[in-house]
Amino acid sequence: AVAAWAAQVDALAQEWEQLADRLLARCRDDAELVGAAAHEFLEYSGHVVVSWLWLRMAQVAARRLAAGDDLRDFLAGKLATARFWFERLLPRTRHHLASLQAGSDSLLAISEQQLDAMY
Repeated sequence: AVAAWAAQVDALAQEWEQLADRLLARCRDDAELVGAAAHEFLEYSGHVVVSWLWLRMAQVAARRLAAGDDLRDFLAGKLATARFWFERLLPRTRHHLASLQAGSDSLLAISEQQLDAMY
């Protein structure tokens, strides 16, 4: 499992770099996109960074378990938590990516008067 997680983190790191480059290029033509994308980009970025951290913890835990470390329960817990992260939380990057690709149009489609009328 740890090798598969490493491949996921590598792919995400590459995607993250490409995403940042594309957003930067799009923001040159759409100044509103900076604000529209900020939250989702930070969420996406956080998931990538935390994935790297969980990968490192899982690699160390797997290595120590294989070496017969006495902290078996603790290390097995690290691996189980890493599995939870990679299976249950990391997929949220797909949601953030989709939102980032949507641009700023739908966010800015509501006029100030329409917002006032809602409240």
